[in-house]
Formats: sequence, structure tokens, C-alpha cells
Amino acid sequence: WPGELTAVQHSNGKDWWIISPLDLQNKYYSLLLNTNGLSDAEEQTIGMSVSNSGEGSGQAGFSPDGFKYARYNKTDQVYLFDFDRTSGQLSNFQHLMIADTAFSGGLAFSPNSRFLYISSLWYIYQFDLWATDIQASKKLVATWDGYEENGVFDTNFFNMQLGPDCRIYINSTAGTSYLHAIRFPD
Repeated sequence: WPGELTAVQHSNGKDWWIISPLDLQNKYYSLLLNTNGLSDAEEQTIGMSVSNSGEGSGQAGFSPDGFKYARYNKTDQVYLFDFDRTSGQLSNFQHLMIADTAFSGGLAFSPNSRFLYISSLWYIYQFDLWATDIQASKKLVATWDGYEENGVFDTNFFNMQLGPDCRIYINSTAGTSYLHAIRFPD
């Protein structure tokens, strides 16, 4: 699915895990990339099935420390897992809701791996992964101001990426020349 193939470094500090969800199921492929090449895929069934993957409008990613994996789409919302960087296995599935019906969005983790940010078309939400009740920790942290580049192209929220400067950058669905940024995501 677009935006949902992602990788994280193995606990040995040399190899890499590549995780890919399987179609509309609750199955995930783990592949190990090392100096010998790419391993055969290991399939794991965990969590809930995906209803339609948001019609290709989602994103998946790992926390910077590699211990959390999240997947978001507009229909199924947020699937959050723990990740074992030694075995490549997901565990501790949690289903988080943002209760937003926007047609697209993305996700990113804070540099310290404590916060998960979810963008929808018009809003950005934050979850505290250290909270006892992660769902109850949800906060609205940004609302799109309605600005349109050249009076035509929406500068709304779409996919997110943690940058090397520890800021989270968010593009828009219209391919504008503007990026949004969360300057202090920790």
C-alpha cells in the first residue's frame, strides 16, 4: 500500500528490518536486510483487518528508537504496535481513533519517541505513548488556517516526516511550495 512500506534498524546496529502490510488483512511481512541480501519474508497475523486501507491514503512508520510501529489510514484510523528489533515481531496491538473523516493523512513520531502525531486534511493530533491510556491522551495540536497558494491550491495537511533537525515536516495534498512544521515535537 502506498506510504506503508517502512524500515528500521535491527538491534545489532548493522542490519535492517523492512515491514510491509499485506493487502486488506491483518498480516504483516517482515524482511531482514543484511550483508547477505534480503531474507525470505516472514508473515505475522496480528491486530485487526484493514477495511480498505483508506483507498491508498495512509502512512506507516517506526519511532526513532525502533520500539513502536504505527499505521494510519482514514478509514481504520491508527494501528499501534510494539516492535522487537531483534526478532522483527510486532506485539501489543492498540487501536486508536482520531474520529476524523478527512480523506487523507499521515503520521510521524517525535524525536524522543514519546509522541505520535497524526495528520488529517485539516487537523493534526498528538498521542502521548507514555500515558497509561494512550487514547485518552489525544490532543488537537494544529488546525489548517485555510490558506490557498495562488488562491487555488490548498496548503492543508498530508504526509509527515521527522527531519534530521528534529522537526516534523508536513506536506499538503496539492503539491504546493509550502511545508508545515512542528518545531518542537518533543
